[in-house]
Amino acid sequence: MPTWSFRFQLGQYVRTSLWILPVLGLAAGALLGEAALALDDVVGIPTGWRYTATTATGVLTAIVGAMVALLGFVVTIGVLVVQQATGTLSPRYMRLWYRNPLQK
Repeated sequence: MPTWSFRFQLGQYVRTSLWILPVLGLAAGALLGEAALALDDVVGIPTGWRYTATTATGVLTAIVGAMVALLGFVVTIGVLVVQQATGTLSPRYMRLWYRNPLQK
């Protein structure tokens, strides 16, 4: 049975690691893709819902462009908040902000 300190260190590593969440997302994406292909064979789609590859490319391009713009906005606001807060907040508070997995 692992000791308390080992479990704590492992938990801290998982919370602060930058690669664990993307790897989990990769595995989940692969599994969901296979499930979508299997479901596509079972369920019939109405003919009015069918579209061409060009339409799908256009929709996905618009979504990706909007997501990149939003990401740039969020990162800019986050950096500005940190720059303003470092002058007034203690380093202990900023340590908690930098360790937040959402900010990574």
